[in-house]
Amino acid sequence: MKVVAPGIQKNVRLSEREAELLRALRYDLDATDGEVIALALEQQALMRLKYHVAMLKRGRLGLIDDAEAAPSRAPIEPLLAALNCGRQRFSVKEGILHTRGDDGNWARGGSQSSANSAITARAFELVNEMALPNVTVSVILLACCETPEGRRCAGLGIPIEALTSRLRETLAAQRADPTPASRGFTWAAKSVFVEGCKGIKALDGVPHVGVEHILVAALQSEDPEVVQIRRELDINADRVRALLWAGTVQ
Repeated sequence: MKVVAPGIQKNVRLSEREAELLRALRYDLDATDGEVIALALEQQALMRLKYHVAMLKRGRLGLIDDAEAAPSRAPIEPLLAALNCGRQRFSVKEGILHTRGDDGNWARGGSQSSANSAITARAFELVNEMALPNVTVSVILLACCETPEGRRCAGLGIPIEALTSRLRETLAAQRADPTPASRGFTWAAKSVFVEGCKGIKALDGVPHVGVEHILVAALQSEDPEVVQIRRELDINADRVRALLWAGTVQ
């Protein structure tokens, strides 16, 4: 069954669920149907703009193929034009999204991406597959290395295959009871996600936390296991971070 929501053009039809969402948001925001729809459209447009800017950045870093990044070029200009009709102002300068606040000052944009959720989910899968007691920095690092984005970080001077193999060896030695009591995050593992977010806000300015940012944050961890593996594989985490931030891929 289709229903026509009040205040919407007759040729725009909503399902019952969509109409119910509209009513719930209208109640929550104390707004009209039009105001709710306008807000939802603006938020969606901003989210897509951040996504496209991040995709182009990843393309320049060589973390995704040109063919994968190319579709993100065309939508940026119309999205910027539409968003700039409102009170806020947005601009993309040198591949970085900037927002002008009420004080008239421009600031780099920043938002969390789905990378955190994807890596978290994979980390828990690894814990279950390998019967590990909890999610450590090594588990997060392995989860990153096994993604397509993580494998492309070989262009930053990271020996991904050797790193993946060494991490699996290290974690295999930690196999616990098949049903360990605790399978949560260690404090150090939680810190990796925090440092990944801090990094893009303070240095990179990319409005999208990617797998590569989490991977570099994990590599820089002072977790004893990671420190030992860095030494064995002669990985200079600071140099890797500098290359990523600078957008340089070897």
